Amino acid sequence: IIKTGRIGAIFLVPGIDEALRVNGTASLRTDEAFTSLCEVKGCYPKLVVHVVAKQVYLHCAKAVMRSGLWSAAAQVERSVLPTMNQMLREQTGQTAPAESQEAMVARHKTQLYSTT
Repeated sequence: IIKTGRIGAIFLVPGIDEALRVNGTASLRTDEAFTSLCEVKGCYPKLVVHVVAKQVYLHCAKAVMRSGLWSAAAQVERSVLPTMNQMLREQTGQTAPAESQEAMVARHKTQLYSTT
């Protein structure tokens, strides 16, 4: 978004094989005219991605069906992959201790709609 102003997104709904694809332009907005539209339980986002859709279409179910994406047998244990915090630390070279997956989940449960 920052470099080209373009965006491509795919929207998946668990258990549904078809997907919605959107291509267009996007900008990052912090002004109240946009953030106020996204209020939830008295909390406002600090940043909004404003998308202007140029193409919107449905993607057929074949690829999702072939992949077994929604099959319980295709799921892996969370511990198999590094946490988001670990991946970000590795990519950015941060040396602070990584937050555990359990701590992150607990924090998200209490701060999902935080005003801070």
